[in-house]
Amino acid sequence: MIINRTITVSVVIDDLPRVIKEAREQLGLTIAAASRKAGLDQSHWRHIENGRYKSIPERTLDKMIKALGLDLEISWPSHCSCG
Repeated sequence: MIINRTITVSVVIDDLPRVIKEAREQLGLTIAAASRKAGLDQSHWRHIENGRYKSIPERTLDKMIKALGLDLEISWPSHCSCG
């Protein structure tokens, strides 16, 4: 029996790499398993978790959060006039 569950997380955009890594680890997934599930390259996933990218394409982020069963509510940091 497969149970699908979605975890809703409210996150400030600066914390996104940490939230993705923690969610993956809580699911007991390796980077290899998570990236395979999302259809992404392992090194790409690793770089995102390590915060090496200043921007993440929306399509990539969507694949990652679906692979982790997350529903993200993203907000901008208070010092930013973006978003």
